[in-house]
Amino acid sequence: MDNENKHNIIKSKYFLIPFIILTIIFIAIGSYSIKTVQEYFFNDKIRQAQKIANSYSYSFQKSNKAKEIINHLMEQKLTVAGRIIVSNDENNNNKFLAELKHILELDVIHYYNKEGVVTTSSNQRYIGWSPDEAHPISDFINSDKKIYIEDIRPDTESGIPYKFGYYRDGKGNFIQIGILANTIQSMLNEFKISNLLEEINRDEEISQVCYINNDFTIQGSTNENLIGNKIGDQKMIDSFKRGKQYSKTIIDNGVKYYQVYVPIVSNISQDGYLAIRYSLDDTYNIIYKINIIGVIITLLIYGILLYILKLFYDKNKNLTQLAYYDNLTGLPNKDYLKEFLSEKIKIKDNKKRAIFLINFNNFGVINLSYGYKYGDQIINLISKKLEGLLDKNIKLFRFTADRCIIYSQNYKDKNDLIKIVERIENAINSAKELRNLNNQIYLEIGIVEINDKYDNIDKILTNASITISHINNGNKYEFFNDKMEERIKREDIIEKELREVINGKKNNSFYLKYQPIYNLATGKIAAFEALARMNSKEFGNISPVEFIDIAEKRQLIIPLSELILKKAIMFSSKLDKFGLNNINISINISGIQLLQNDFTDKVISLVKKYKANPENIKLEITESILLDNFELINKKLEKIRNNKIKIVLDDFGTGYSSFYRLKELNLDALKIDRSFINKITTSEPNKILVDDIISMGHKLDLKVVAEGVELEEEKQYLIKYRCDAVQGYLYSKSVIEKEAIELLKKEGQS
Repeated sequence: MDNENKHNIIKSKYFLIPFIILTIIFIAIGSYSIKTVQEYFFNDKIRQAQKIANSYSYSFQKSNKAKEIINHLMEQKLTVAGRIIVSNDENNNNKFLAELKHILELDVIHYYNKEGVVTTSSNQRYIGWSPDEAHPISDFINSDKKIYIEDIRPDTESGIPYKFGYYRDGKGNFIQIGILANTIQSMLNEFKISNLLEEINRDEEISQVCYINNDFTIQGSTNENLIGNKIGDQKMIDSFKRGKQYSKTIIDNGVKYYQVYVPIVSNISQDGYLAIRYSLDDTYNIIYKINIIGVIITLLIYGILLYILKLFYDKNKNLTQLAYYDNLTGLPNKDYLKEFLSEKIKIKDNKKRAIFLINFNNFGVINLSYGYKYGDQIINLISKKLEGLLDKNIKLFRFTADRCIIYSQNYKDKNDLIKIVERIENAINSAKELRNLNNQIYLEIGIVEINDKYDNIDKILTNASITISHINNGNKYEFFNDKMEERIKREDIIEKELREVINGKKNNSFYLKYQPIYNLATGKIAAFEALARMNSKEFGNISPVEFIDIAEKRQLIIPLSELILKKAIMFSSKLDKFGLNNINISINISGIQLLQNDFTDKVISLVKKYKANPENIKLEITESILLDNFELINKKLEKIRNNKIKIVLDDFGTGYSSFYRLKELNLDALKIDRSFINKITTSEPNKILVDDIISMGHKLDLKVVAEGVELEEEKQYLIKYRCDAVQGYLYSKSVIEKEAIELLKKEGQS
């Protein structure tokens, strides 16, 4: 990463981002403007369509009403004519029926016998005709109806539309009379819906108008091809049923339109719907103009911003130099190094990478002996000599006052790195001034090879410093070697085993042991404290101090603590199943675990999940947890206790709990720290505080437990001052689950 590249980074961070933000803002404004124009247009068209529907509602109502009235008049005419004909005895006379047809202004009269055969007719060619079973008249023939009037339909013989009526006489015979539908149509011509739709369609913005009846059928349209079509859009139908307007954008023959459907409402009813289609040409013209104006404004502002940013960039170029380059040597500095290495460790490829931490030991003596100005001259000289080593695979940085770092990549093996060390020594020794200082400053080089295990630069730099500390026996360089890695590898293996356990992989390396807590009054086990243990497949037994520390450093402490909690609750549930249902299980809770937002819910959930008795669960916390978060933690403890789970203050006396705070705290018991118990046999009686702690605990209505009891004298002292319970090696070491259950059974507990 050279000077130019560094400036590119700064430029991308401080100059490109404003452009991106500005572009986003303009896109947002443009989108909002387009959306606003479009919404305004659509809303305007909805209002316009509703206005049209309102203004033409009377005309549509008049048209529909006219049809109803004319149809009613025709039915009345058929009824009157039918009664006249039925009451006449000469119905078996063809000539008479023909004359009667003209008198009553009918178009056809047929007389049928009981069997449904035409015996006489105003049109003799129908004599002898009878309907088949599928004919509309068959239902009337087979019914008891006296009168039946059909809707307009085509005659089955001629295909000409008629409106027919049927009337029975007293002998079981009946007549059929009909009026040509063409006659009715001629009467309705002046009420044509198409005329009204054409009138609406004269508006230049309107491309098409349809009239839809209450049966969701297109009854009229300026596009005659649509007449008779049924509406199939369910959303539209639902809107119609609610009497609401409906609108949508449609594409017809590649052209976009906005179509509005509005109800036609009269004073007393809803008389169908208008579907008005509007062209979107005007809207898109406006949007196009807005875009053009937006582009012009954007370019103008971009130009101004470019000029401002150019001035700003020139002004801040020196600040960049100060931030990322050493003032004395001009080399990239520590901040530059960190960014550089951060980028490199993100790259996953087969290139080998390493750093050389070059330490000039005892350099302070040069400053004290010859002055800081001379010391600066020496540093400059060293920098110039080391710069002679640089190529595309080697970079030099000034790390601290008396340390430099060289980064190398694309080497083959450690021998190549050793050759670079030799080149460093030769470069420094090539200057006479530096050779003269060989007895006063000592060159030390710590080498760290960067591999996939490194995910942060601090670890790399720390290991380099550790390597420097391991240089001895006259060596001038040292690799971060296997010996140094032993501790890291050990931690990695332990971490891996912990992760396996946390992730549910079957692994017996992690388990809980349980130390009995005895009731002093009964001498029997009252509880067990759950203690985490680890038996590594690689290292055997691991101290809790070590694996807990690793869990904290590797961010595993929360899931590991949850696992401990789960195992302990499961053991409590198991004791219940064995009938050992009065035994408490104490579980240590860490501060970071207790501060988790969902901690209380998780505890309650686990108790319910494993059907444990909450009254048999105790959570142990330490005083140190309470120092900075008393109110928050106390509320959590209150919620836990409200769910019948007990709270114990562990290691009491080692923290800073005041008597007042203790009264306020949601507790059930105190556990006296073993350091106080040990003093029972080693301190003067008037200096022993255990009896005071027991008394204070009882006054606060708290149970008191003594831990670390190892001597009979300690036990007797605690009995004397009525301590409630004890634990320690005098009674029992921690045991595994099976042994714990056996201990209880031996005591005869159930």
